[in-house]
Amino acid sequence: FTYFAVLNVVTAVFCQSAIESAQNDHANVVQNMLDNKESHLQKLRELFSKLGDESSGAITYGVFEEKIQSPAVRDYFET
Repeated sequence: FTYFAVLNVVTAVFCQSAIESAQNDHANVVQNMLDNKESHLQKLRELFSKLGDESSGAITYGVFEEKIQSPAVRDYFET
């Protein structure tokens, strides 16, 4: 009986540790996704601010078509 009680405690500790690790892994994955999203959004904002009209900040379709042909912009969207 004592053997089973000890085995039960060891199993419980192992399971609890595994559950906590899984939760931490999930939290890390979610945090990494959010960090990547913020980084990507910042790069897009910088790119579009360079493309847009300096006085209005607007991007017309004509300007977009013209700038999308530049190697830097094409490389950005291909990655």
